Amino acid sequence: MNDENVAAGLVSRLFEDEHFLFVNKPAGLSVHSPRKGIAWGVIDVLEQRAGGGSSAPLRACYRLEKYTSGVLALAKSAAAAERLGAVLAAGEAERRFVAVVRGKPVKPGVRRDLPGTKKPEKSPSSSKEPTLGTETINSYPNNSLIRVTPHGRGKLRIRAVLSGMNIPVLGDVEFAARANKTQSGRFYLHLESITLKHPFTGEPVHVYVPAPTSFDAVARGEPVLDAHLEVAIASRVPCLIDADTDAFRLFNAKVDGVSGLLADKYGDVIVLHTIQGKFNGNIDTVRAAAKWFSERLDVSAVYLKNIPHDRSRPDPESEASLTDPQPIWGKPSEPEIPIRENGISYRIRPYDGYLTGLFLDHRENRGRIRDMARDKRVLNLFSHTCGFSVAAAIGGAASTASVDISKKSLEWGKLNFAANGINMDDHRFYCTDVFDFFKRAEKQGHRFDLIVADPPTFARTKKPPRVFQITKDMVRLVKEASTLLEAGGVLLVSMNNRELSIGWLREQVAAAVGAKRFRVLETPELPPDFIGARDANKCLIVQL
Repeated sequence: MNDENVAAGLVSRLFEDEHFLFVNKPAGLSVHSPRKGIAWGVIDVLEQRAGGGSSAPLRACYRLEKYTSGVLALAKSAAAAERLGAVLAAGEAERRFVAVVRGKPVKPGVRRDLPGTKKPEKSPSSSKEPTLGTETINSYPNNSLIRVTPHGRGKLRIRAVLSGMNIPVLGDVEFAARANKTQSGRFYLHLESITLKHPFTGEPVHVYVPAPTSFDAVARGEPVLDAHLEVAIASRVPCLIDADTDAFRLFNAKVDGVSGLLADKYGDVIVLHTIQGKFNGNIDTVRAAAKWFSERLDVSAVYLKNIPHDRSRPDPESEASLTDPQPIWGKPSEPEIPIRENGISYRIRPYDGYLTGLFLDHRENRGRIRDMARDKRVLNLFSHTCGFSVAAAIGGAASTASVDISKKSLEWGKLNFAANGINMDDHRFYCTDVFDFFKRAEKQGHRFDLIVADPPTFARTKKPPRVFQITKDMVRLVKEASTLLEAGGVLLVSMNNRELSIGWLREQVAAAVGAKRFRVLETPELPPDFIGARDANKCLIVQL
C-alpha cells in the first residue's frame, strides 16, 4: 500500500447523500489545514481522494479538535451547512461522546449533569441552558470510561467542563491542573454518535462509530502502543500525500506519546531509534512497532538503532546496532538507498552509524534555500552530506561552497550532487574547520550572497585540536560568517539544542553583528512531522 492510499484510508465514510457526508475522523488529523498552502486536514484528504472533481467544497458543520476522533458531519453546499447548523444550534441533534477520564464521576448507569446549570424540565433537548450528562461505562482504580451527552442549546467545551467536574479527560494538557504544556500523544475523547432529523427530508438519521478498543485498555491503565502509532500516522498526512517526498519522521518520541522512541521513513526503509534512559519499553515493544508500520506502509525493512544517552560513552550493544545490516523486520536493505525530498534525490545509508545522511527536520529549510538560491553564491557551513548545497544548486545557484571537517561526509555529498545530474564545475568542497575556512576565504577575497550555518551543539576535532561549543562559539561563528556576506546578503542560522530558545539565537545574532543593522526575514516553523519537538532545529533567516 503506498503512502497516499494510507492517508486516504484514515478517513472512512459513514453516511452520504446529496446534501451531507458523515465520516469517521481519526485523532491526530485536523478538520481544516492549520497552515496556509499545506494540505493537512480531513477535507484535504477527501478532496484529494476525489481527484479535485467535486463541484463545491465540503464544509465542516461543527468543530472536532485535532485529537478528538469520531463522527464528523460535512455539508456539500452552503445551504446544507446552514440548515444543519440551525439544527445543532437549536439543540435538536443528540451527540454522544465516549471519554476516558481520571477519577470516578458517578456509579455505573447514573447520569449526572454539570453542577450549576439548570436541569431539563421535560427532556434534555427542551432545555435552553446547555447541560452535560455523564454515564459511567466502566470504572477502574484510577480512571473511568464514560459516555458524555451535551443537552440543550448553546455550546460547551466538553474537556473544560469535565475538568471543572474534577474528572479531566486523560491525556488532555490544555485543561489539566498545569495548563499550557505541549500536547503529548492524544487525549481520549471520541464522538460516538449523532442522531437527528434530516434537515431536508425529515427522515431520522443515526450515524454511529464505536470508540477505539484502546479506550477501555487505556482506562484500565494498560500500555497501548497501537493507539499512539495510529495518532502519529494521522498527524503525518501532509507527508503521506506528498508525492515528491518519501523521507520523513513517522514517530517523534514523547511528542507522539512514547518517550525515547523515534521512527524515520526513508523510501521503503524505516529506521527506529531507542534512546537509552528515556525509552521504557523493550525489544518486544520495538518489534511490535516494526510490525505495525510494516502492515500499514510500503516497507521492505525496519532497522533498529540503540542510541546511548551519552554518545561519548557508547556500550558494545549500542555500537553493534548502529552498523548491523540485518533488520529487525524484513529483508536486508542495500547499504545505500535513494530517497526523494521535494523532488530532489539524496543518498541515505540506513545502517552506517548514528546518522543516515540527511537531517529530516531541515526539509522545509532546504526548500527555502532552493527558492532563494537563483544566481546566488552560496556557502554551506557544517555541510554534512551537502543537503543544503544540492538544494541550492537545483535552485539555480551560481556556485556553492560546502565546508565540513569530515572527508567522508563531503564525498557522500558529491554522490548527492551526482544523483541529481548536477554539473560540478561551479561547486566546491572544503574539508577543513570552518574557522580556518573563514581565514582562507577572507585572504582570497571570497564573498557570498547566501550562507547556511547549521552547527552541532558540541564537536571535537583532532586536526586542528579544537572544541566547538554552541553556547560559547555561536557569536564568533555568526560574526566571522557575516564578514564574508555581501551587503544585503542572507544568513540562515540554526541550532538543535533543546535547552536554548529561539530568543537566545536572536540575541547571539545581534551580538555578532554589533552595530550593523539586520532584519529577521523569517522564523521558520518546523515541518509537520516535527511540530512540538523541543530538540529539533530552531532557525532564523536574517538579512544584513
